[in-house]
Amino acid sequence: MDALIESVVPPTGFYCLTTIHNDAPRQMFFSDRTELVNAGITASRAGKNAYYAMASFKDSSSRTQKNVQELKAFWLDVDCKNKSPTVDYSTKEEGLAAIQDFCNTNTLPQPTIVDSGNGWHVYWPLTEAISKDVWQPVAEKLKATCLAAGLRIDPVCTADSARILRIPNTLNYRFTPPTHVQLHTHGDEVSIGDFIAQIDKVYTPPKQKAGKKVEVYTNNLNIPGVPPRRKASTINQTILGSSLLMFKRLVVRGSEKGGCAQINYAIENQEEIDEPMWRSVLSVAQCCSDADKAIHVVSNQHSSYSAAKTIQKAQGTNGAHSCTIFNSQRPGVCTECPFWGKISSPLKLCVDVVTIDAPVVVQIEVKKEEVKEPEIETTEPAPFDHKAAVDALKAFYKAKSSVVVPVPPKPYSRGVKGGLYKSMKSEDGTFENVCIYPNDLYAYGRLFDTETGQQILCRLHMPLDGVREFSIPLAAMNPGVEFRKIICKQGVAAGDKILNEISNYLITSTQELQHMQKEEKARNQMGWQDDGTFVVGDREYSKEGIRNCPSSVTTENYHHMFRVEGDLATWRQVPDVYNAPGFEIHQFMFFLALSSPMLHKINQPGILTTMISDESGVGKTTLSRLCNSIWGHPQEMMSMPHDTVNAVAHRMGVFNSITLCIDEITNKDPLSCSDLVYMGTHGRGKERMAGSANQERVNTTRWWLNVIASANASLRDKISSLKASSEGENMRLFEFDMRGTPVLDKAFADSVFRLMNTNYGVAGHIWASWLVENSGNIEKLVSQTQATLDKKFKFTSKERHWSTAFAVLYTTAWITKELGLHNFDVTANIGFMGAQINKMRGEVLGCVTDHAALISDFLTENHGDILVINDLPDSMGLQSPPQNRNINRIMGRFEPDTGKLFISSVILRDYCVKRQFSLNSLKLLSKGETVTKRLASGTGVVSGACKAIMFDTKAIGMDMSLWQDAPAAA
Repeated sequence: MDALIESVVPPTGFYCLTTIHNDAPRQMFFSDRTELVNAGITASRAGKNAYYAMASFKDSSSRTQKNVQELKAFWLDVDCKNKSPTVDYSTKEEGLAAIQDFCNTNTLPQPTIVDSGNGWHVYWPLTEAISKDVWQPVAEKLKATCLAAGLRIDPVCTADSARILRIPNTLNYRFTPPTHVQLHTHGDEVSIGDFIAQIDKVYTPPKQKAGKKVEVYTNNLNIPGVPPRRKASTINQTILGSSLLMFKRLVVRGSEKGGCAQINYAIENQEEIDEPMWRSVLSVAQCCSDADKAIHVVSNQHSSYSAAKTIQKAQGTNGAHSCTIFNSQRPGVCTECPFWGKISSPLKLCVDVVTIDAPVVVQIEVKKEEVKEPEIETTEPAPFDHKAAVDALKAFYKAKSSVVVPVPPKPYSRGVKGGLYKSMKSEDGTFENVCIYPNDLYAYGRLFDTETGQQILCRLHMPLDGVREFSIPLAAMNPGVEFRKIICKQGVAAGDKILNEISNYLITSTQELQHMQKEEKARNQMGWQDDGTFVVGDREYSKEGIRNCPSSVTTENYHHMFRVEGDLATWRQVPDVYNAPGFEIHQFMFFLALSSPMLHKINQPGILTTMISDESGVGKTTLSRLCNSIWGHPQEMMSMPHDTVNAVAHRMGVFNSITLCIDEITNKDPLSCSDLVYMGTHGRGKERMAGSANQERVNTTRWWLNVIASANASLRDKISSLKASSEGENMRLFEFDMRGTPVLDKAFADSVFRLMNTNYGVAGHIWASWLVENSGNIEKLVSQTQATLDKKFKFTSKERHWSTAFAVLYTTAWITKELGLHNFDVTANIGFMGAQINKMRGEVLGCVTDHAALISDFLTENHGDILVINDLPDSMGLQSPPQNRNINRIMGRFEPDTGKLFISSVILRDYCVKRQFSLNSLKLLSKGETVTKRLASGTGVVSGACKAIMFDTKAIGMDMSLWQDAPAAA
């Protein structure tokens, strides 16, 4: 069996198996010929007639002549059913003798012959596959030669490049009992050149009448015999591509008491109709694609019928007769037709839309960056199957390279060339398929989104723009303004009537989907999900492999950022630039970017890290782009300087387990910077009020990620200017001064760093694959590392965020080195960071203001409003005058002789609020007391007593000597 199909079916392309059971055909496509044959034999055992197409096809969309890719044989179908002496043979023996006589007479090579059960399939296998353009004219000549020689063949079969024939070793169930299909004679392969040469010797071109030019006309359906019209529009050409002129359609209309009354009468009264009416009917039948059968169906009961005469008469009709001609032959009949005056010929009623009732696989164009395969290079063996990870990515993108167009729910259907059709009642009472929309448009899945409820996943196939995927909230599916906005935004160009029909179609499709598949939970974040999977863009990683992850309302603007392009070996050249002395901070930042996915597994929010330098050329932005390129596009993933704090917080929520890089936060105010630190390290966005009710929105957004930002000035200083003590923020912050970084040669840097433009996302793929396989071990690995590093760096409880960040970061560094993502000396980097930790400890301590310093800051800022005057009388018993007389208002009072300082409690309270320091804490730490005091006492100013906070400056060790005037000169 394998030898036969290999000899007559081309070696490349898609192969079509057609099975028929209870008159219901079904087509399936295969990429392997043996699989096709095995599937056919299995179908035959199940009681189905099994056929295989002789051609290979370009894709698996349809078995049509237009889709034919190559052919590797010529063939004949000779029936032996004893139906008519002009059409078939009475016995198989008679048919076989006629075949052999035909081959001998025309000196054709010995063919391969298969017993079809009640006839013969005759093959001339070729030594090589040929195109349809080469095959078609030779097949037409073979057909004409057979008919001229009187060989009773099926004339349609011989020149039909998309023809199907029975599979040997199956059963022909058209007869009772079923008959066997089996190989009878095996012939040798012949070269196409030799076959053409022999056919040309015996082929006789048809004779033409002298002086008359023979013209071949085609209509918009390329049917011979119909005069050409104005070229159809592009849309109509698409619709026509799914249409055929089928005389059978007109016969069906007649059986349903519709169609053309004239032709109905002619078919039912073949023995009585006159010659002109017969010719008119033949003129319509001849223009149809099933003409080879139709002309005999309408003629074989006529008294003057013969097959040869009928063919000759039909070929001489020169186009379909008009309704006017039919009406002249039997007046009064046509004027009662519902189509009278609306169509020009009964041929119009022969148009039949060819639909398919099986899913169709359509190949789609894949962007360049999505099909490049990562190449893994690692010098160390790793406990990880790199090949399996690469194969999984290949399989993922192979699956994305094609989509399945589902069978539309009734009464809708898909044309053989695509498009949406609906079975609708025609004016003559019969039903026909009417084009609703010329392009494929369908629902293929359901997605539940916590923001918008159930979403219906849809695809639109655009003729020039490829396949577009989008979603429609079920709440917006009904016809209306919202549905119009959504569907038209995607490119569906249609008026209200069609949009209403499309809405009804999608609702019907949704109802069917609800019985066919479970809804999928929308992924509103990248990284770890509740079910243990890990999402990066449109890829969802699990231990079972990678599957497609549809975008949600939240993530639809971010999916494209996390695509994969290039290979790991090329990308590795970029981080390798930093594998040199002086780049230890760069290495640390790289580890930090890789480490975010580990945070979720230990339930610990990340840390914010800033790279500061007022020098240009130190590579802060380039380093951020490298960090981004681990997971996706180096620039598109970057949060920009002008992004608001709320926008950055939203992106933190979407990125979830993937490090966020912010380019330049220099211009952000201190409060915004403080918010960024707290939000980033608390792992939760701001609570918001619901727009339609007096209540908070449900805030389900959490994240576990590190944030990397660049700046020209210290973030610690900026936050410290906002409050007296910023220790809380500073312990959630790493800050590195990038000044003094080695300067790279510009030409070298340009040549290497531009590699990131076409190589990114490959490292993230390897890392994500490892994470889902080893997620259960992450907490233990981090805990072991943390215990070691806590001893080395002597982290305190206040430094718990630093401790966790270091543990996660260096656990990641060791693992990813084994995976081949870098080759940095991790142990040396840990040693370098010891000095950096001590430096940060000093910086944090410098940002903490104690109670005495806060009081001193208040006095310094308001020195012109502090009254300095002794409390006790002088030696003469008189009140001492103020030591500072140029004073506008009195906010406080200092008494040098007692060391007591009084500050208005109202003013001091407001100052503490401004510096975000508790007044009660200040009183407790400095042992201040609330008293009633006339601050202007001894100045002659009329004023009353007020509440004041009294401090004993001597007790708290404040040096107040500067508040006393220098001794007067002698």
